[in-house]
This record gives sequence, structure tokens and C-alpha cells, in this order.
Amino acid sequence: MVGTWPDGLPRKIHDLLTDAVLVMDEMLAGGATASDSVRVATYLFHRIERLGGAYRPLPLVHFRGVLRLELATSVIAEIRRRETPIVRPPEIVVEYANENGQVLKTRMADDLDLSPSKIVIRDQPTTDTVAGHDGEDATIWLDFAPKRFAAEVALTEAEREGAFVYDEWDYQQAAYKTRWCALRERVVAPGPPDYVEGVLLKHRQLIAVIKRQFDALRPEYRRLHKQPDGEEIDLDSVVEAYADLQAGVTPSDSLYIARHANRRDIAVAFLVDLSGSAGGWVNNQRIVDIERESLVLICEALQVLNDRYAIYGFSSSTRKQCDLFIIKDFSEAYNGDVRLRIGGMNPYSYTRMGPPIRHVARKLDQLDARMRLLILLSDGKPNDFDGYAGRYAVEDTRQALVEARLRGIRTFCLTIDSRAREYLPQMFGETGYTILDHVERLPQRLPDLYRRLTTR
Repeated sequence: MVGTWPDGLPRKIHDLLTDAVLVMDEMLAGGATASDSVRVATYLFHRIERLGGAYRPLPLVHFRGVLRLELATSVIAEIRRRETPIVRPPEIVVEYANENGQVLKTRMADDLDLSPSKIVIRDQPTTDTVAGHDGEDATIWLDFAPKRFAAEVALTEAEREGAFVYDEWDYQQAAYKTRWCALRERVVAPGPPDYVEGVLLKHRQLIAVIKRQFDALRPEYRRLHKQPDGEEIDLDSVVEAYADLQAGVTPSDSLYIARHANRRDIAVAFLVDLSGSAGGWVNNQRIVDIERESLVLICEALQVLNDRYAIYGFSSSTRKQCDLFIIKDFSEAYNGDVRLRIGGMNPYSYTRMGPPIRHVARKLDQLDARMRLLILLSDGKPNDFDGYAGRYAVEDTRQALVEARLRGIRTFCLTIDSRAREYLPQMFGETGYTILDHVERLPQRLPDLYRRLTTR
């Protein structure tokens, strides 16, 4: 589908038509369902209603028909059921030692051969020792959730204070829960002052290779002839001007050659999963440590280019506490403060993906760039403490990514979750993600992925 719009079209209408073409192309690409059609139509109608100006939405027509009491009764019963507080068990975090004495953690009790009778839930957090694989000892932390979760009510004024408030998509209702999540920006606390220097020393050979690869991406300069000013005199233009002067014709004053760089004009946001699972260990390294090293390498490589980029981490503890950790903002240079923040990255809590994706997409949308790209680094599927899990979490994340693409933002996911094929195609499409089989290779793969995504 191709959109060609008449000249003089207002910018708002032009942007709306462009977005409509993008989303229709996605629908026509195959795999779209009836629910997708309803969601897209709802989104476009909301966009139209927000245009203002000469547009006037149709007046609301109230339905007048036969009242079916049995249907009304069932709907009221469903509403009451939804408003009933939900009781959830505490999360179980297991730490155990393998045959090499290496300490490992898992949030899934099923990963170990644990006897349910060994797990004792008390009023206060405690530890119990149980048998793990092959008789190994495992220590269980009972991470207590509130006894009851709040009913589906709006955020209070106190919960909204100092926060960015975002909607959340409920696929079961095919509608947004408006002003549902509170997200706050936080600056990462500084880490060890010598952290980055240690990474540079460890990967000095790899960094040299990556910088050479990125140097090949630097924009080339074109020589533009017949310019009003420039670095060189354009002899051909001078000869033409002299001939015009001899013929009694007013000569051109564009007598120079200017060198013009082909700008890459790219803005990229790295969104890093800093949930608790990033504290897991792989080959004597925490996942978060590997992420930190990868970010150091990509930052060093991007010194060669003029691409605008930002780095954010995210975590959550229910919809009321979604955190976006600022490691490097678009307006910041890669300086000492940014290096300290990279060294200060740590795992936090859960993985509610919708709010941070919407927030970072909003930041990217404010930038004028030829290409705007959001790269998500993750180690698992979206989930949170308050029931944000399963298909509900996947559908909200998918909707947040659709919203980003409607803004003209490309999205891609790099994950280390071996089970990601079960859910990532629904969120990013069949070609919008890659699975890293060996997490320790992330420092090499991330710069290579960036190079491929930004040279298309």
C-alpha cells in the first residue's frame, strides 16, 4: 500500500494518513486476526477524534432495544468477580550450589526436585534448607507479596505524583485500561570508578576490531559543484561564467565546490531488562555483568559515528511502581558520569514491559531522525507481581510495540531466553528478534547487531 498525499495537506492529517498506511501494511502482511482489526480501527478512530479543527466526530447514538435481563445479570456478576481482591502466593526464589560449588538462582521452584513439605510459609521472610538435584542443598527465600492485591481501581493522586502515567492494553476487553501504570524516571547510582577501564582492558582487541568495522559505516563526503560557497573553486563553473560574461549574459556566482557529508541521521534507544533474573549466573558471570560489558563496547564503538543514542534500564514492582533507569539520555555525551552509571547497573525486581516501551517510544518520537530504532535486551518474558503475566502481558507488550511502529519507530529484541520462540513472534514478528544461545557472546553480538540494523 502506498500513500501519496496532495500538497498543502495539514501536518496532523499527513501524519495520520502515514500512520494509517503503515498499520494497514502490517495488517495486509498476513497473520492478522479479527481482534487485530478491531484494535487498529479503535486506535485510528481515537487518532481522528484528537485531530480537532474542522473534524467533528459523530454524536453518540444510544442503543434502544430489548433489555435482556439474563445477559445484564451475567455482566454484573462478572464485574463483581473482577472487583474481588485476588489472593496470590508468595514468589519462591531458590538458590543452590551445583557440583562445581557454583551458586545458582532460579525463580522457578519446579526447576529443582523440591518436596512441597519442605516449603514452609511463615508470617515473616525466612529461609529453609531442602534437597536440590542429586541431594544438593538449596536455600529458599520466601519473597512475600501483599496478602491481597488491590481491586481494579484507578491510581490515586499520591500514586501518580511525580510519575508518567500510561494506559495498559487488556486484550480480553479489547480496550485500554486508561491511566493504569505509573512510571518514574530514576538515575542509576554510580558504580566503581575503575569499572569501565577494566572492561576496556579485558576486551581491548575486540574493541579495536569493532571500531574498525564501525569506521566503515562513517558517512562519505560528496563533492557538490556550482555552489555559492565552498572549500574549492569550481574551474568548470568559472569557465562557464567567463563565457557568459563575454556573451553579455549575467554570469552565475555559484563558482565553488562544497563537500557534503551523507548524514546517517539515526537515533537509537537501548532498553535493558534489569529485572531480578538479570542476577542469574552464567559461566561465573552474572547476566547483568555481561550486559554492562556489552554496553561499554557499543558506547566505545559509537564514538566513531555521530549516531544519537540513549541507554535505559527498566524494572517494576506492580503497575504502581514501574521504573525507567536513565543510564545515558539522548542529550548526554558518553562521559565519565555515563561510564559510572553503566558500572552501577544492577538487577531489581520484575519485567512489566509495556510502560517502559511506551515511554522510550515517546522519547524517540520527539526526535527528528531518518531512522528511529528501539532495541530491547531481555532475558525473559514480560511478567509482574500483580497478575501481569501469560497472554495478558504478551498482548500488552505487543500493543506497546504496535504503538511504537505506528510512530515510525522500528523495534527489535535481542534475548537470551531459549524459550523465547514461544512468545516473541507474537510481540516482534517473525523477523524482529534474535535469540542468543550463549549469553557470554553478547559483547560481540550487540555491536554486530547494531551495525546490521542501522545499515538497512
